[in-house]
Amino acid sequence: MYLPQGKASYDADTLARLQLVKTCSNGFDLAEQDMLRRGFGTFVDADGSQEGISKGVLFSGIRLMPHDIFSVQQQIFKGEWT
Repeated sequence: MYLPQGKASYDADTLARLQLVKTCSNGFDLAEQDMLRRGFGTFVDADGSQEGISKGVLFSGIRLMPHDIFSVQQQIFKGEWT
């Protein structure tokens, strides 16, 4: 992969994300891998700015990670969620 400033100019996280771009065969795979690395993010920032969705957000200021959703899903399937 060509890096204009040389590999030493980039931190490990940046290089790992660039590697994903190189190895993923389509945008859906890339988005999924990026979500697994960085989480779902917040829908509304602490300062109230939006990230492209309605202001009526359920998860304002909460950072959701995939394991949070999967954990609740497993509890529902096991009948543990009420």
